[in-house]
Amino acid sequence: MEQWVEQLIVVLDHTHNAYSRLLEVVEQEKQAAIVADLQAIAMAGEAKQVLVAQIERHEQQRTRLLQQLAKGMGLPFGQMHLSTLADRVGGAHRAQLQQLHGDLNILLEKVHTANAECRTLIDHCLRVVQNTLGFFQHWMGATEVYGQSGNMRNEALQGGRLLSGRGMYA
Repeated sequence: MEQWVEQLIVVLDHTHNAYSRLLEVVEQEKQAAIVADLQAIAMAGEAKQVLVAQIERHEQQRTRLLQQLAKGMGLPFGQMHLSTLADRVGGAHRAQLQQLHGDLNILLEKVHTANAECRTLIDHCLRVVQNTLGFFQHWMGATEVYGQSGNMRNEALQGGRLLSGRGMYA
């Protein structure tokens, strides 16, 4: 059972490192969104996909190890948490598990917050682009469409101008 605990500590350490890199990538993505660097945003997205795949593999390993430990301790898997495991093991493993548990919780909260900020920023940028496109489409007029008779017609805006050409006090 001690071997499983040691393997779990290694998996948790790898998971922590992957989340640390993910936090860096999310911060880079946020900065790229601020300066509207589409290439950097795309590169950050690709890097995030690679890191998420690594994290998923670590999660599968963690789940497998926790299942083995739960079975070895006679606990249902649903009750096996890092805090429970740390309470049941002794010595250096206890301290390592408690440290990793705390560090991972803090890191996950930071990743969640940074990702939410980045998402909000990108959503705002998309709304600005959509509103700008809508503004220009409105003033360009309608395109030609088929009428009921089958004839083409142009429903371009009639009258009015975007700029009147007159001064504000004229």
